[in-house]
Order: sequence, then structure tokens, then C-alpha cells
Amino acid sequence: MGLDGVEMVMALEEAFGVDLANDEVAKTVTPRLIGDVIFSKLQSTDQKVCQSQRAFYILRKQFMRKFGLRRAEVTPDMPFRRLIPVEKEAVVWGELQHAINARSWPKLGLPPWLRYLQMTLTFSVFAAVFLLFWKVLPVGPENGVILGLLAMAVFAIIACRVTRRFKTRIPPRYRRIRDIVPYAITSNEIKWTREQVSAIVKLVVQEQLGISDEKYWEDAHFVNDFGMDR
Repeated sequence: MGLDGVEMVMALEEAFGVDLANDEVAKTVTPRLIGDVIFSKLQSTDQKVCQSQRAFYILRKQFMRKFGLRRAEVTPDMPFRRLIPVEKEAVVWGELQHAINARSWPKLGLPPWLRYLQMTLTFSVFAAVFLLFWKVLPVGPENGVILGLLAMAVFAIIACRVTRRFKTRIPPRYRRIRDIVPYAITSNEIKWTREQVSAIVKLVVQEQLGISDEKYWEDAHFVNDFGMDR
């Protein structure tokens, strides 16, 4: 499977909170087929319900229960992070996922100061190696850039592993309740119709492969019709 296919499968797994095995993906050469596989892994229903609305109801119930809030206080635009002490973000974040029973949930990140330090050091490594091989060792600026990028990549991988245990903060982009609704949609409490699965599959496929509404249809072949990498 090419890079396009890998990224599309990862996006589908996150959207629905399911795991797609390689042997399953190998057989799903059209949006309809991959939709069938995903639908088989979800709680199904014949009754169409707004998934986002249902997800918000689940979130509201848990926020009311955990933080002692009144129903009217919990709105989609409520800035929930003010309710969680910084030192308890990791624990509360995990408890919310468990309470909501979400299959997909945002991963914790680094504290801002450590994230900025890591970024600064990563670029500093690039600059140092680039200048070393360009100014001290005359290998030329082009080779200096290549070696600098290589050193930066190696440092970034090592830094990610070393700082993994410090990932205790909720990512800054999740501020309001509406920001986590797409993840609450993956709750096992939410049931799906086949039509709803098709709609989400369409959105993901179009976003990942750049397919317009005019060129999209469920029985199109990912490689032959959509030009996806093999």
C-alpha cells in the first residue's frame, strides 16, 4: 500500500475508532467495500440519529457528573480546560475517555515550555551541523543542508522517545467541548447506520485523496479511478 493508502486508513481508523487490519484493507478497493468493513465493527442501527448531537449529550452527562455542573452550564462552547487542574490533566483526560467509552481519543502532549525547548534544540542541531560541514569542513552548502536535516531528524526521534514520559498535558487545540465531539462520536454508546458510515468515509476519502463531489462514487476503484498510490 502506498503512502496515500496508509494515510487514508489511519484517518478512517481515527474517525471511527476502529482498527483496520492489513488483510482487511487489501480487499477493500472501493469506498463501499471499506465502508462495509468499518460498519461491521460498529454498533449498528436502522434509526438515523445525529451523531454529533448524540456525542455532545454523552459528553454533557459526563461533565455534569464529574465536575458537578448544571445542565445549562454545559454547552458546546464551554471552555472545559478551566475545570481541570494542570497537574491532573493526564488523569482526568484518561478518566473522561473511559467514562465516555471512546475508541479514539486525543493523545496527551508535552508541556508548552518543553515543547518549545524541544523545537528550539532540534533546529539548533540543524544549524550547528550545517555550519560545521559548510564552514569548517568544506563540503558545500547543499551537502551541509542534507547532513543538517539528517542530524535534525535523528535528534527529533531521540527527543520524542526521551520526552515520552513527560506527555501529561491536554493538547492546546482542545479547548471547548465541541473540539472533542469528533472523538466522542467513537463512543461505543453511539450506534451507526450504513448511510452515516458512508458519509464519513466519503469525507475522509475526499480529504485524503483530493476527490471532488463530481468524481466521487462508492464503487470507484481507489487506484484506477482515484489515482491512489499502489
